[in-house]
Parts: sequence; structure tokens; C-alpha cells
Amino acid sequence: DFLKEVSDNSIAAFENQDIQFEDLVDMLNIDRDISRNPLFDISMVVQNFAEISSEQGVEDAGGRIEHFPELNITGSTSKFDMTFYVFETVNKIDLSIEYYTDIFKRETIERYIRCFKSIVSSIIKNPKVQLKEIELLSQEEKQQLLHEFNDTQSDYPKDKTIHELFEEQVDKAPNNMALVSDKEEISYKELDNRSNQIAHYLRYECEVSINECIGIYMDTGANVIISILGILKAGCGYLPLSASYPEERIKFMINDTSTRVIISEKQYVKEMNKLQWECSLFKTYICLDSFNIYEEQETQNKLNDRKLWEYVGEESVDEVTGGGWSSSYTGQPIPQEEMDEYSDNLLKKLEPLLTSKTRILEIGCA
Repeated sequence: DFLKEVSDNSIAAFENQDIQFEDLVDMLNIDRDISRNPLFDISMVVQNFAEISSEQGVEDAGGRIEHFPELNITGSTSKFDMTFYVFETVNKIDLSIEYYTDIFKRETIERYIRCFKSIVSSIIKNPKVQLKEIELLSQEEKQQLLHEFNDTQSDYPKDKTIHELFEEQVDKAPNNMALVSDKEEISYKELDNRSNQIAHYLRYECEVSINECIGIYMDTGANVIISILGILKAGCGYLPLSASYPEERIKFMINDTSTRVIISEKQYVKEMNKLQWECSLFKTYICLDSFNIYEEQETQNKLNDRKLWEYVGEESVDEVTGGGWSSSYTGQPIPQEEMDEYSDNLLKKLEPLLTSKTRILEIGCA
């Protein structure tokens, strides 16, 4: 079935073979890159005929069949990422692969060839085999991938924690390099000191409890590893959070794990402030790359344009639309019930701070 599908598509494509390549590229309006082919990266060249020659070839009922010489295709420049040259002879098929060495290693191409031979062998043995049943790998490769590479069992002290094992390594080689990032190289001793600072701050300043969940909201980097070690040393578990997660997902994770403390960086000041307002349990935000979080500026809000709010006022039909309260996911006005929940949550956060003598400066239009 698959062979028939490929054949039908190929025959249909022949009907358009007279279109000039340059015209096709222009019609498709493709971004051009002089280092790449604009339409495709892999080519297959199949030769299954030859000119009739009186000097070469053997007699056949239908004429003469050409014998191709042994393939010896070499070149210093690859035209595409990968090109397959297929030559059909009397009793065999010769296959040669030209490839771009900046992308593929020789070992990779050799592995492709082994997989291709395995596919062909499976089909020859059983022409009715389904595609999903074809084995790409040899038995040796399956053994290596499934068993040898996964044979990672190792004896380790089951009565010791990860950070205790790490501290043993610190004692053995304190000055050896433990962590390398784009910005810095950190020794075992320095990594131990910085993670200890986080652990002490969590235990004595934030007063976290054993087994409490601590959030980590930042990109991959050295601070992530430092935070993980510090959290473990404090006797807590860590909750990885990513800025790429939908906001509702992040809020659910914080509420579901009762996370009170999140470790992050100053680039996420705006996100942390917003989450603190909307998650009643989230109390403390630790910023690892700032000495004074209160001086850090949020990214500029683009919604402060006067013309925008004049338009909102003209189009509004009630209090919700008049405030510009629309969902960033649906684009629709936020339901009144949700707005009531926001105000109730705000009141709960403010109540402990309010007395009859409290003065409040409210900035904004909420």
C-alpha cells in the first residue's frame, strides 16, 4: 500500500516537471538562505536504464541490458544534506550516499545504511509485513540500546541523601570544578557554600518546615543547581516552574503543593508580583541575582497608552469591560464572578495590615 502511494505521488509529480525551478521558488515565496537548498534537503537519484552499447551488456529477450561499472562516487562538496544514488544492475542494486559532513558523522550514515538494509531484508522475507512491524535495528543494536546502555545500576549508600553524598565529594576535592555554565565556573567548595546560604535562609529566615515544597522559577543555569542543592539541604522538596507554562498551570501547581516560597531571578519580578497577588499561599519571593528586590523594576507595561484607554471607555458596556478586564486566552471579558474572586482575595491579603489608622495609597484603576 505504501509503495503504491509513493508511486502514485511520483507519477502525479511528473505532470509538473516542466515548471522551472526558479519560478517554483518564486511562487512559493520561500525565505532564501545561500547555504541551504530552498525546497528540500534530501535527494534521491535512481538510474535503472542505460544506453545500448555493442561493447557492453548482455542479450535479453527485450534487448540489451547495460552493466554499470563499480560505483566510486567521491567529491569534496555535498550538494544537499544527503543524496542517495541508486543504480540498478542485472542482479543487484548499488547504493551510495553523499552527505554534508558538518551535519552528519560517518558513523551516523553507516547506521542509516544498516537500518535501510534491515528494512529491505524484512520486506523481502515477508512482502505482506506492515510498516509498524518492520525492525529498523539489528539484534546487536537492540541489545545495545535496550540493555547495555540502560545497565546503569550502581551500588550507593542507601542510608545517605543526595546532598550528603555531594558534601563527601566536596571534602575529597573542594577545588575541583563542579559546575560549568555560560557565565561562570564553580568549584565544589563554592557550590557547597552558595547552596548552604540558600539552605540557611530557607530554614532561619523563611522558617520552612521539613518536607515543605519550595518553588524554583527560572531558566536553566547554575542558579537552578545551586537552588536544588540548597532546598535539599534545608530538608525540603523542590517544585520546578517554567515561564513557558501557561499562567493557570503555574497557579494550579503553586496552590496544589501549598508552596509558600519561590526562588527566582530579577527578570521575573513582574511574574512573581502577579503570582503573589493571585496565589494566597505564596508569601516569599527569593531573588538570587539582586541585593535589593524592592529596587528592581518590572518590565514596562505596554497597556499605559492613553488612546487605548479612551477606546476602552468608548466601547465599554459595564464595569468589567470599562476596566479593560479581558482574558488573555479567550479575548473575552472576564466574568463578574471571577472579578469578585479577585477582590475577595485582595481583601484577605490586606485585612491583616488594616487598622482604623491605616492610610492607603492606591495606584491604578482596578
